[in-house]
Amino acid sequence: MNATIPLLHDNHNHAALYAALATCPNISQLDAANAVQLLHELPIDSLSVVTGWKSNELAITQQLRSSLPPVILVNFSLHGFIISDSGLPYVEATF
Repeated sequence: MNATIPLLHDNHNHAALYAALATCPNISQLDAANAVQLLHELPIDSLSVVTGWKSNELAITQQLRSSLPPVILVNFSLHGFIISDSGLPYVEATF
């Protein structure tokens, strides 16, 4: 009898998503202070996508989220994201 343990073997991958996001700024190698600096230096007149956010190393507080330019910040694992307050209108207009 073969038993299957749910979630023990996960068949999905993110190859296409990694390829699509390859040209986006990546903050995974920056410390929290430098990551925040990079985020604040993003354009204010367009939506940016930034990858490599490690939520265990950089907490995105409401205060920080409201101070950022329009950005979608993608988690390092690609399983989560945050949209800055100023980025919401861009996303709302698209969807």
